[in-house]
Amino acid sequence: MPVPCLIRRLACLAVIFPPLAFAAKPPTPPPVTLNDFLGLCVHTVQFKPERYAGVTTVVRDYHPIGWDLADDTATPAPLPFAKNRVSWEHLYGNWRKAGYRVHASLMFHNLPAGKWKNLEADSRAYARAFAAMAGPSGRDWLEAVEIGNEPGHYSDADYARVFDAMSRGIREGDTQLKIATCNVTAGKSGAYEKSLELFRPFLDRVDILTVHTYAQTAGWPTWPRTFPEDPATPYLRDVRAVIAWRDAHAPGKPVWVTEFGWDSPTSLAARKGDFAKWEGNVTDSAQAAYLIRSIPLFLNEGVERAHIYFFDDKDEPQMHAAAGIMRHGKPKPSWHALRQLQTLLGDARLERLDRDGIFHSARWRKPDGTAWLMLWTAEADSATTTARTLRVTPAGDALPMTLDASPPAPVRPQPAGPGQWTLPIGPRPLFLPVKS
Repeated sequence: MPVPCLIRRLACLAVIFPPLAFAAKPPTPPPVTLNDFLGLCVHTVQFKPERYAGVTTVVRDYHPIGWDLADDTATPAPLPFAKNRVSWEHLYGNWRKAGYRVHASLMFHNLPAGKWKNLEADSRAYARAFAAMAGPSGRDWLEAVEIGNEPGHYSDADYARVFDAMSRGIREGDTQLKIATCNVTAGKSGAYEKSLELFRPFLDRVDILTVHTYAQTAGWPTWPRTFPEDPATPYLRDVRAVIAWRDAHAPGKPVWVTEFGWDSPTSLAARKGDFAKWEGNVTDSAQAAYLIRSIPLFLNEGVERAHIYFFDDKDEPQMHAAAGIMRHGKPKPSWHALRQLQTLLGDARLERLDRDGIFHSARWRKPDGTAWLMLWTAEADSATTTARTLRVTPAGDALPMTLDASPPAPVRPQPAGPGQWTLPIGPRPLFLPVKS
């Protein structure tokens, strides 16, 4: 996105359109609740679980294998401690006690293939011991592990060796611990992802396919980001391609988006080095709106879980360094918006997502049968709204997406004819309870 500008306060523009009656389509979203779908990427000892209560109960941890094995991969880790003395029992055990579901991305980015004493034997032994300790049949800390995060520094041949060995070890340690891939692509392997074709020989040991996606429109040196529905970005197309490959070659295996997000630094003044020309920033309100809008978009593609990157940041103007839903441990607008979403729809399932041009309507169903519509326009963030007429029966006032701790002011639907109601709809989602 370009350098952020001030959000203009514009009055609701009443424009005459045909009444908005979304065409029905067969439901494609998986039958998962928002609570089970929405996760958060976190990092070991830096994560403070009490700060995210009400926002998510699902976390993905970046677990450094180097902490466990250090420089001697042949000497087993002193589990449940790492060789650097971090206690996984204290860490993962406390997260579980706090009510979180956890899975770990086993990262070996600081452990080149040539530094293993015996790559196959050592990685298999480590995976076996780790799974026996942390899996559901052991101490029940983790429900899944990814074999690598973005292991582009490993050749395809070396990564295949690691995946083969570690997946065998995990199965030997705990058959109930699910095995996930690293970040994958339906295309060729790259600097941050491995081709799905690499996993064909191991599909009996792949339980979950994982993919990272960012709404980027160009690479170095600017890395600009845009809104999630923008056709200029492969944000949704890349996910769709992974799901198409899954349908063709591994039907039934879940697809997780294990990273998605937007950076929202407060200033660009400190840009330097590789990021001197970086333009991947959005405003805090845009970060909130784009994260919220991505959730039904992913569900509608068939994704079964998605993890926001990142949990916290230090407000640095560079890629991935300002992507937290907290800043220096304090909630950003995205934190408040996500908590509102969980409060309203945490136990709900997405029934369908309908589109009419840029206008989107996501219908959610709660266990008691009540229904909510999440309404927005697929465009860059702003406070601008346009009056739209819908053929629905409201069950109450609409609630705008919140950006702070204050309760949002309700918006009353205005009658516009028999069975028709008008509401101001814009890029920031609006939540409307409706009668079935």
